[in-house]
Parts: sequence; C-alpha cells; structure tokens
Amino acid sequence: MNLRKLINRLHDITQRGQGRLEAGEATILRADGKPVGVFRDLDGRLHAVSAICTHLNWELAFDSGSHAWVCPKHGARFSTDGAVLEGPATIALSAFCLPETLRNRL
Repeated sequence: MNLRKLINRLHDITQRGQGRLEAGEATILRADGKPVGVFRDLDGRLHAVSAICTHLNWELAFDSGSHAWVCPKHGARFSTDGAVLEGPATIALSAFCLPETLRNRL
C-alpha cells in the first residue's frame, strides 16, 4: 500500500481528538480497516503494534493504569511493544512501522 493511501485511511488520531499523544497516552488508529495501537512512552518514543489479540482476534483496549494492551474477551495482556505479559495469548503482537509523516502528526 502506498503512503498516501495509508495516511488517507488512518483516522481518530487520538481518543481526545486533539491530534497529539502525550507521554503515557495511547490510541487506536485504523490502517486498511485494521486496528493499530499506538503508545507514546515517557521518553516521547512511539510504539505501534497490531491491536488484535493473537488468542482469538478480539480488538484490544489500552489500560492506562498499567500501560498495557488488554483483550476484553479473555484478559490477555501485552506490553506497549507487543510482548505477551499474561495469557491466554502466547504469541506477541506484530509491530507496525509508522511512516515518518504520521509520527510527526502524533
């Protein structure tokens, strides 16, 4: 997919709608209809992963208290980099490379 097409398909840049993620915040973007979880760490770095649980393909939510992606169906938990923190999932989330133009908008 070309960059322009990807940018045109992403929406809801932040849950607040202000267009900039602060340190410790996360949001879910859509790329070709698939959810991508984006988190800004305390050093300002962005981490982007697939926001679909690798256990049974449910869309994840972000737990701001523990800074983890959580599956609402069976409780699997993933780090902001996608590593499995707690099952039943056993496979990490796929990393997603955000183009520089999008990184600058977040």
